[in-house]
Amino acid sequence: MKQKNIPLNIVTYSSLIDGLCKLGQWEKVKTLFSDMVNLNIYPNVHTFNILIDGLCKEGKVEDAEEVMKHMIKKGVEPNIIIYNVIMDGYCLCGQVDRARRVFDVLIDKGIEPNIFSYNILINGYCKKKEVTKAMQLLGEISQRGSKPDTVTYNYLARYV
Repeated sequence: MKQKNIPLNIVTYSSLIDGLCKLGQWEKVKTLFSDMVNLNIYPNVHTFNILIDGLCKEGKVEDAEEVMKHMIKKGVEPNIIIYNVIMDGYCLCGQVDRARRVFDVLIDKGIEPNIFSYNILINGYCKKKEVTKAMQLLGEISQRGSKPDTVTYNYLARYV
């Protein structure tokens, strides 16, 4: 990259990592991460989000959670987007109870769930025919001061 005058910075590395994740080139992603850190360019929350999203889309949700633990050890706090991506990954694998545990962790950490967080779980519960749990979440949305949206009602209408 130096030979082509491409700047070596977090944006460049994050973009490359994103492309490699989309291609499923995990060994190259690991190498790029190492190269980046060796150059004293440290991944930020956006870089970690790219990696975690890529892993979840590949069904490697446990690996994604390990990456999240690693980022916390390195002092980078996950944001709501990362928690949502991991919850969605678990729901896509049919592991809604694990997604709910992630949801509970984010609340315990003082992160306010957004409507996407709720919709991910509601959709997951509905797909598993656990409509009672989905309806309980619907009630939680209002209790926490948020409002269901069209997506929320569409998920429920599809399965109720």
